[in-house]
Amino acid sequence: MTGLQGSSSYTIDIRTRLAQDNGSRNASTLVVASDNYSFGTGTGQANEVYSDTVTISASGNTTITLRGGSEENPLGEACSFQTIKEILVYLDPDTTNQAISVEIGNATTPWVGPFSAGTATQECLKGGVWRQGGAKTVGWSVGAGQGLKIVNNDGTNAAVVNIVVVGVKV
Repeated sequence: MTGLQGSSSYTIDIRTRLAQDNGSRNASTLVVASDNYSFGTGTGQANEVYSDTVTISASGNTTITLRGGSEENPLGEACSFQTIKEILVYLDPDTTNQAISVEIGNATTPWVGPFSAGTATQECLKGGVWRQGGAKTVGWSVGAGQGLKIVNNDGTNAAVVNIVVVGVKV
């Protein structure tokens, strides 16, 4: 059996601290988010992962076909999702590009996923993370050939983008 074995986890730890100039008052916030997946197809489980780092040329785009495409999982096997539990897109902070757009519903065969029918575009700034879903979700179904489109908003510089998709395979 191949696919996700054991568990996959990540942690996002955001710490901020605000202080007045005179130092007499300050406030801080700590946000920690983490998810763990066990092997399977139910809530809190996944059995397929796609991850890749892609370079998108200036004003270019790439489409990740979520079901029935040529994408491969980290083991080199065809990657085809029945259900998406989580998508994470990260624009490398070391790239000269300033922003990308994650477009839902704009691929040749669009996947609407977490949004209502139609199209949606969300910007992801340099060093930023665009994330939808999580281990606690049931997930979103994926039809044959449906994809997620990522567009480089910069007309001059290439963008280096890390993409992770976690879900249940067909």
